[in-house]
Amino acid sequence: MFSRVPENVRYGVDHYRWKDDQLSTITQELYEQYKTEGIIVPYTAEDYKREQRARFLAEATPEERIAGFTLEQRLIGLKPEERLAGLKAEERLIGLEPEKFFTSLPPEVQQELIEVMGESIRTDSR
Repeated sequence: MFSRVPENVRYGVDHYRWKDDQLSTITQELYEQYKTEGIIVPYTAEDYKREQRARFLAEATPEERIAGFTLEQRLIGLKPEERLAGLKAEERLIGLEPEKFFTSLPPEVQQELIEVMGESIRTDSR
């Protein structure tokens, strides 16, 4: 049935009757493809693998799709604001040392924070 001679394949597809219920998936799928589409182009093992990967990805859950990726691989292509989307302000600051946070701010923002904190301290001490 699987021959390089198109006439032999057509004959096999038209006349072969499966005798074994345990036939491999690849053979069964190739048989079905030949039966419905005929032989137009060569079908390689790489073609089959590519189609199977595409089918798996289309049917897989998000958890199945990301299984095996490291955290760094999962974040590739995301902008910083996309990585932080959905986090509350206090969640964004977890693990960030106050000094590093403060010194990373532009000087004008640092100055504004100093003024606000000074006012807050004066108000609290009254």
